[in-house]
Amino acid sequence: MDIRQLRYFLRVAELRSFTRAADELHVAQPALSRQVKLLEEELGLCLMHRHGRGVMLTEAGTELLTRSAHLVNAFDRLVIDMQRRAGAAERGSLTLGVPISLTRRITMPILARCRTDLPSVTLRVVEGHSELVADWLSSGKVDLAILFGDHPRRGIAAEPIGTEEVHAIVGAHSAWAQRKNVTAAELAGMTLALPRRSHSTWMMLDAAGIRPQHVIEADTLLEMLQAVYDGAGATLLAPSTVADEIAAGKLCAIPLAGGLMRSLVLAHATAHPQPSVSRLAAPLIRAEVADQIADSTRH
Repeated sequence: MDIRQLRYFLRVAELRSFTRAADELHVAQPALSRQVKLLEEELGLCLMHRHGRGVMLTEAGTELLTRSAHLVNAFDRLVIDMQRRAGAAERGSLTLGVPISLTRRITMPILARCRTDLPSVTLRVVEGHSELVADWLSSGKVDLAILFGDHPRRGIAAEPIGTEEVHAIVGAHSAWAQRKNVTAAELAGMTLALPRRSHSTWMMLDAAGIRPQHVIEADTLLEMLQAVYDGAGATLLAPSTVADEIAAGKLCAIPLAGGLMRSLVLAHATAHPQPSVSRLAAPLIRAEVADQIADSTRH
């Protein structure tokens, strides 16, 4: 068993799909399937069952998913520590692009961790809608970017970070606020405050077979939330994005029956040279975002 096999298994297990995992990992699907098969043979266990719509984890696969995630994260931390030791005197600057919906919960932790672990690196964070951040990455305006990774662009290489569940965010006094979940059909019938149609949110909805019938297009997170306060049925966000509003009793997060998941990746443009400090900062950023996702899932 090696760390690459564990990474491959984790991505397939998280996405429940060899096809999507192969796309995100930039690996041929037969090669990915072979590595997972080798892992199963070495362990002497069946980890997942393949079917027409993807994969289903066995009991052993579920246990390995839970336990190996910590091992991979620990390995990443070890790499960070060793690279920091090797490059302690290395100086430089780096610009990171972050989608608006993630800014609240990850920007300050990333900056704080960079100041502590890489004091010789100057990290600048810029925010925008996910498609704009991808444009900045392609043009070289940012060196690295955190993107929603279900539909990677040509010319962008991406390293998986993790997955998070998206909920319907409704007003505390909405008729939906007391629901335990909403179905895909119910969600499609709501008035939804969503970003423009080029945004990855729409790709996520398309992949789930959800076709919203009534949409208020909003350019910023503030506008989407204001639309909800003003009476729109819902917007779609990870609950941790609006944790303060939920705690204050202003908003409620309602999960979609069956779940609505999206993946996050740390990406760079293959056409642009990376600053030398990227090799130090990238594992740190990836690990910190993974920690934030895991923490929000526990809460």
